[in-house]
Amino acid sequence: MRKGLLLALFVLSGILALGQEVKRNEFAITYSPVSNDDLYALLIKTIGPIFVEDFDSYASGALSAEYFRSLGNMTAVGGIFSYYEFDTDTDGEKEHYESFSFLLAAKLRWYRRRWFGAYSKFGAGITWSEWDEEKPRKFNFQASLLGLEVGPAPFRAFVEMGAGEQGFLVGGLRLSFGRKKEDPDLF
Repeated sequence: MRKGLLLALFVLSGILALGQEVKRNEFAITYSPVSNDDLYALLIKTIGPIFVEDFDSYASGALSAEYFRSLGNMTAVGGIFSYYEFDTDTDGEKEHYESFSFLLAAKLRWYRRRWFGAYSKFGAGITWSEWDEEKPRKFNFQASLLGLEVGPAPFRAFVEMGAGEQGFLVGGLRLSFGRKKEDPDLF
């Protein structure tokens, strides 16, 4: 099923890209205090003290880097790399865990103007986690149903609302480069 979902994502991206000209690249850095892994950390922090008297935990939130290559005015495909930390302190014994995720993603820009844009972003991929020794790799996703970006070219600030590995409320900065001069005054 996971392979089928990734294949469907690639096929959908290809269909949307037919006949469109490549125009630009985007690189973004994002941060979210609440991701899929943070929900796991919150569950541990809530349930942990029930079983262990001296228990504490800390979750860092998800820090991500993403790259998208435009396939036209409305679509882009790319990848998302996400990093996450989780620390526990159980009866004085401290443990540190890390999680790395790589997602293949597609973006649909459905409103674009010179200083403002709106889009949706969907990605699926794999996460490597240290804290789950039985299943260190797991399927993960990001579905940002609403992304809002503002600012002049080539830099934009953005916020996304959705669910997944990057988070439920994601904020960041984006750099767009490689834009053709004949593009209209769209970003």
